[in-house]
Amino acid sequence: MRKVIPAKTTVQLCQLVQISAHEPWSYTYSTRYVLGKPGIHHLTGKPYSLPFGEVQQFVISQGFNGRRSHQTLATKYAIDIDMPEGTEILAMRSGRVMEITRARLNNDKKSVPALQIRILHQDGTMGLYAHLKKGSIAVREGQRVRRGQLIAASGPSYKEDVKPHLHFALQRNAGMRLESIAFQIINFSGSAITPKLGLTLRHSPY
Repeated sequence: MRKVIPAKTTVQLCQLVQISAHEPWSYTYSTRYVLGKPGIHHLTGKPYSLPFGEVQQFVISQGFNGRRSHQTLATKYAIDIDMPEGTEILAMRSGRVMEITRARLNNDKKSVPALQIRILHQDGTMGLYAHLKKGSIAVREGQRVRRGQLIAASGPSYKEDVKPHLHFALQRNAGMRLESIAFQIINFSGSAITPKLGLTLRHSPY
C-alpha cells in the first residue's frame, strides 16, 4: 500500500479484523516513508542565493558528482562549502521549515549523524542544509523563512570526523526515494552559474 499523507494530518490506512474470536491472533507490520510530494518538477528560474553573509567568501570543496561522498541519487547534485565553525547559514530560497533532525547522510551507517534542516519550497522541492552546529538552530518546524534569513550556524554537529563545512542539496520525492536536482547559484557578477569544485563563492557588489 502506498499513500501520500498531508502534513499534520491523521489518515487511517487500514483496519485489522479478528477472523475468529475463539482463536489466538497476532499481526506485524512495517512502514517506510519519504518526505515530500511525489512527481513534482523543479521550477527553474531565479538562481539560488549564497548561504552566508555579504562580506564573506568560501570555496566549494565538493561539487556535483563529488567522488568523496556525492555518489547516490540523494547527493549526486549536492555541494559542500568549506567554512569555519560557527559561520551563520542563511536560507538560499524562501519556503517553510519541513524538518529539523539529526540523521546520517546517504544512509551511511558508519557516519556520525549530522544536524540538518530541510526547507520545503513552493514548487515542492526541498533544500537540505546539513552539518549544522549543535545549539545554533534559529528556526522551528513549520516556520516560514525568507531567502537570506538566518537559519543556523555551520558545524560540525557533534563528534563528526569532518572538516567544518555546509552540505547543501536540492531534492525531490521521486517515488519512495529522494533524488537530488541540479541547481544554479548567483556568482560574483550577479549572473547564474553552476556550482563546481574549487569555485570561490562571494557576493556580487551590485
